[in-house]
Formats: sequence, C-alpha cells, structure tokens
Amino acid sequence: MACEKRILLLGDSLFAGYLTFADFAAPGPELSRLLAEKARAAGRDTRYVVKEIAVPGITTRELLAEMKDALYHDGDSAAPHQLFDVAVVLCGTNDLGMGKPIAQIHANLTSIYDAARQYTRAHVVACTIPASIHTIADLVQERVKLNALVTAGKETVLDLYSVLGQYDTATEAWSPAHPDTMSLWNADGLHFSPRGYARIAAAVADCIAQHGLLYDLL
Repeated sequence: MACEKRILLLGDSLFAGYLTFADFAAPGPELSRLLAEKARAAGRDTRYVVKEIAVPGITTRELLAEMKDALYHDGDSAAPHQLFDVAVVLCGTNDLGMGKPIAQIHANLTSIYDAARQYTRAHVVACTIPASIHTIADLVQERVKLNALVTAGKETVLDLYSVLGQYDTATEAWSPAHPDTMSLWNADGLHFSPRGYARIAAAVADCIAQHGLLYDLL
C-alpha cells in the first residue's frame, strides 16, 4: 500500500504559476510527478501531494498573514490536512520590486519559516530568489544581498538563483551560460515559461531527495 507524503509550496507567482495566452504553467504538478518517479527508482511506493499557498503579487508580509489564516489551529495538535513533510518557501520578489528594506524582507521570511514549522510540523526549505531578465543594477544588487541572508540562515537552502542563472551587471552576461537560459523566462522577463517552471520543479525535487527528505518525516 502506497504511503503519502505532503509538500507545501509557500510563495508568490513563482510558485503559484502564471497564465500566458492559453497555457498555464506551475511547478506543483511536475514536482509531484518527479518525486514519485524518484521514489519508484528507489523501490518505494510513495504518493506525493503538493499543495500551494501561493498568491501572485503577494509580499512576504502578506504571505505570513495568508498562511496563518490558512494553517492556524487551536491547541497543540494540528489537523491532519495541516501537516506537511516539507514546506518550501520562495517569496520576496515583489518586496524587492517595491523597494522594501532588505532587513525587513529577511525578518518576514524568517517569520514565515518559523510559522511553517509551528503550524505544519514540516522540514523547511528556504529558496533564494531567482534572477529576472530585468537588469536594473540596484535591483540585482538588492537581490544578491537578500539571497546572501537567506543562504546564511539555519534552514535547508535551495539556491534557485544559481540553479536558474545569475545575471552579472558588470559583464552583462548570464552565468552559468546555459544555451536555453533565456528560454526559462516568459516574455515579461519576470515570470517563468513552462520550461522555467519545470526547471524549478526539478530543482525542488532534487533538493528534497539530496537532503534525505523523500521518506518517513511525519
């Protein structure tokens, strides 16, 4: 009999997905498929349920309120539907675009990590914020500063900024220079193409597997 593992994605449109023309792309369904594939390869019969609390345009402060509304429970015991094995957090892009102070964004993210543990009993994975095709030097530098704080924290870190490519304003080049790097983004330069969301799903699945989080957490 298959066991069930539950993954929670917390964030903005980079987790919620994005509608372009007639196509909707999001990482959740592909993540569920990839995790089950990894489990089968290891001889495990495991079903992965992926739930999103992810809202396009949301800031870190708003996400904290949103997840508390969705997950808060009275007493010491969470309801079964509120328990998750892994909670993956990707948020802060909208804060950066609004010019919010880096220290405040990081404080909000830390509160999100703590709330995820408190409300869902999950192992928390903190994602760095991916680059966008927008190459405004100040925005790039602020993203780098915030990502350094995320990376230096106590959470398990998934460095999506490195996985998806980094834009160097000094050389005006992407690193690593994958031939398909630019195809990962939608025409707006911020949201991802179906290929980009699939790359995010693969990175999350690899992180969960590499850190031994595929099985037996709850």
